[in-house]
Amino acid sequence: GATTASLQIAQVALQDEGSYDVVISSVCGVETSQQATLSVATCPSSWQDLGVSGPGARWLGAAAADVSRKQIVLFGGMSTTSGTRLGDTWIWNGNGWSQRVVSGPSARADHAMATFGSGVLLFGGRDTAGNVNKDDTWLWNGTSWSLLSPLHKPPARAGHTMSYDSVRNRVVVFGGVYSGDILANDTWEFDGTDWSQVASGGPAARFAHQMTFDSARGRTVMYGGALFFGQVFFDTWEWDGALWSKKADGGPPGAVYGQMTYDPSRGRSIYVTGYTYNHVYSTETWEWNGVSWSKSLNVSPPARQNAYSAYDHQRSRVVLFGGYSPAATLFGDSWGLVLGPSVVSPPQSQTVRAGNPAIFSVTGSAPGLQYQWLRNGVNMVNGGRIGGATSNAMTIVQAIAADAASYRVRATDACGSSVISAPAVLTVTCTADYNFDGMVEDLDFQIFIAAYDRLICDPAPVACAADMNADGFVDDFDFQLFVTQYNDLVCP
Repeated sequence: GATTASLQIAQVALQDEGSYDVVISSVCGVETSQQATLSVATCPSSWQDLGVSGPGARWLGAAAADVSRKQIVLFGGMSTTSGTRLGDTWIWNGNGWSQRVVSGPSARADHAMATFGSGVLLFGGRDTAGNVNKDDTWLWNGTSWSLLSPLHKPPARAGHTMSYDSVRNRVVVFGGVYSGDILANDTWEFDGTDWSQVASGGPAARFAHQMTFDSARGRTVMYGGALFFGQVFFDTWEWDGALWSKKADGGPPGAVYGQMTYDPSRGRSIYVTGYTYNHVYSTETWEWNGVSWSKSLNVSPPARQNAYSAYDHQRSRVVLFGGYSPAATLFGDSWGLVLGPSVVSPPQSQTVRAGNPAIFSVTGSAPGLQYQWLRNGVNMVNGGRIGGATSNAMTIVQAIAADAASYRVRATDACGSSVISAPAVLTVTCTADYNFDGMVEDLDFQIFIAAYDRLICDPAPVACAADMNADGFVDDFDFQLFVTQYNDLVCP
């Protein structure tokens, strides 16, 4: 309907966002309508084909988040199933791909990349010439690659994994295949200046495994992988900077050459795609919460192995690109995953003196969320001493005894999916200081007696300070509580 009075977009995608108008022509002239804006909500619990062009179809490369620029950096891989290696650099900006025509690492595949500081680190892989394994370290700074010259470095390898420990500011490398097709189980770390081997035990030697960093718990998480000739691992390990610990046996079905990416908006490690050596490909989406695996979706992008994935900090989602299909063809598609809203930074418990403000705030997983604060499970409303009841920051201007309670917030996205945060407890001290002068004395006693004579408190949302046990009445129970503080005289 692009040339009719009614325009229809059959399957709306993110690239359809924008302003629309229509030009109307007649024998009397031409007139342009007012613009209408289309906003596209990414619904929860779904993989969405982003429908954008970009790198050519490929597999066996790597990608990582450039967190400081909210971009994803993709490098290399193979453009054929038999081994034509690539040496190109592509950037994802949250909406689409663009190529950076720069010099840098040689064309290669089976390398690894990870966030590092204000850029992205690349190590190893297999070079075009003679399947030679590499031991070079490269840093992307947002505009160009630079070859680093550390004093020490891991042995040349391919099929390894790498992740960035943002707590300790270290890049961690584990396993892979040495030159000569020897499997590795060594662990190395890069501190920005030099590499050092930090472990030679822990998980069994392997390749084709996946690794990511759980920033909420400060642990590097590793899953899956394989030996030559068919043995597949379904174990989960975590590295704390000193030791490897085995956490689970069993997990996502596609344990070989799947993709694992940490989702900071939900505090979960997301695993998708991959296969086993009997060539059963996974079409499920799983997540690791630090204790166990669970299947979050029965669907995934079309089955594949050796895809590229990283977290899109611009749009708070996991992005997956490319890969090798069960039909021995290559993908060049881009997919985005959103698993509903979450509260990234929950409200914190606090203690305030009566008369002082109490402020609870949260950070949501994405812009555009709607918020509703709850006190002891009941929706709060603005008015009196309460402000921001429907925002990400709620304020009690002058806290009193009745405000001591449990507070949570409900975050709801544009598709109606919601989540409730963990509770935060407000403790209010010196609750008998009704005039907030730092002492409990005769002036406070006069305020109490005036409320005691009325017996019933004022209606919400303006609670009465003299109702010290928050039962809706000012009675002898409140008097006993008042006298206890009155005898102390000075507030702590």
